[in-house]
Amino acid sequence: MEVIKDIKVEINKAKVFQVISLKENSPAYKESNELYNALVKEIRSGIFPKVIYSFSDKLEEKIAKGYDHSEKSMYVIITLGREITDIIDNCFKENLYLKGFLANTMADTMLFQLAKIADQYIYDIAKKQYVNLTQKLSPGDNIPIELQKMILQKIDPTGQLDISITDGYMLNPQKSSSWMYGVYTNQPLVIKSEHPCYECQNKNCLWRQE
Repeated sequence: MEVIKDIKVEINKAKVFQVISLKENSPAYKESNELYNALVKEIRSGIFPKVIYSFSDKLEEKIAKGYDHSEKSMYVIITLGREITDIIDNCFKENLYLKGFLANTMADTMLFQLAKIADQYIYDIAKKQYVNLTQKLSPGDNIPIELQKMILQKIDPTGQLDISITDGYMLNPQKSSSWMYGVYTNQPLVIKSEHPCYECQNKNCLWRQE
């Protein structure tokens, strides 16, 4: 298991407001904008981004054609840490619903950005080790959500990380995500398409990037 820390993740204000469908001519814009600006420092101090990965044996499950013929697996977990979830939960406990809603969206956009940063780390590692990767296999997306538990077990079999799995196969802390790849050794990396927005049929997706 390898852990990459000291990662700089910025808050994308435009993306946050896009996700919550907030425009400058909206009646709620002024209040939300002021609250956003007040939240930035607290949110930045409450995240501890990590990219955690491990090369290990493949899962026995039949997952996808490319994976089934690969030689081993690369497992990845990213997290913003536990403190950011506490900040969000405390907002709702204090009935500060708009603040909690904004804080949650800010954290989600940062996790989304961390995933993009992690992709580049992973590709650089694969190039250095001269291995090729299958497409990204993400629990709850293109592989069953139950495999999230197995990914965590492969990365952290002895429970060293402050990350656990819920009965519903979600990662805890909440602002975490996992995925995996099949690995082919002694091959150059060919980067696969990772669900590009321009190919997606969901034209109204709030996370859509032009």
